[in-house]
Amino acid sequence: MHTLKRFLNYLAWTILAFILAYSYMLVLFGGKPEIDSEFQVFIDAFYLFGIIHIGSIIGSIIAFLFILMDICYLRKKLKTHRNATIIRLAIILAITFIVFILHYTMEKVLDII
Repeated sequence: MHTLKRFLNYLAWTILAFILAYSYMLVLFGGKPEIDSEFQVFIDAFYLFGIIHIGSIIGSIIAFLFILMDICYLRKKLKTHRNATIIRLAIILAITFIVFILHYTMEKVLDII
């Protein structure tokens, strides 16, 4: 039962990481392009593919880093802490912010990606 609870807890944090990554991709790509012609349908398809594909990769990186940090460090430190969920939320937001800064720097500034 303890393993199932831990799995469901990490699943919830992973879903949050994916939501944060998809919202970052929506901000980075801007608004959805307007469909005026048949050619625009293809552009719309590439737009959605980019959001889903890159958002999934970034969400996986955020989830992996958070779960690794939680297993190695946070679980021991926050075992009896009252505000453990709030601290974990702050940690996942900090990891998300760091990943977003690194992604933006590598894509826009250094032109590596």
